[in-house]
Amino acid sequence: MLVTSMFVADASVNELWILETIGICDPVEQKSREEKETSVKEHFIQTVTCSEEGRYIVALPWTVESPQIPDNREVAEKRLVSMTTKLQSRGQ
Repeated sequence: MLVTSMFVADASVNELWILETIGICDPVEQKSREEKETSVKEHFIQTVTCSEEGRYIVALPWTVESPQIPDNREVAEKRLVSMTTKLQSRGQ
């Protein structure tokens, strides 16, 4: 018999609504995790090499679907100008 016990003092009410907190996991998510682990292991086995110095070299598994990092240059320049103006008006 498997019994899961939780102390209410350890978890907030909001955390109790998250199913993973109480040990309930979606089997589809579990399978995708297992598939990811399998693909990472396969990538490791395919890319591991040994250098002349005896060190192991492994290529990193980069994701192809990585989102573009936004360019916040305009926001940063506006903040710089406003802060410079405030400091100059205060005489600092």
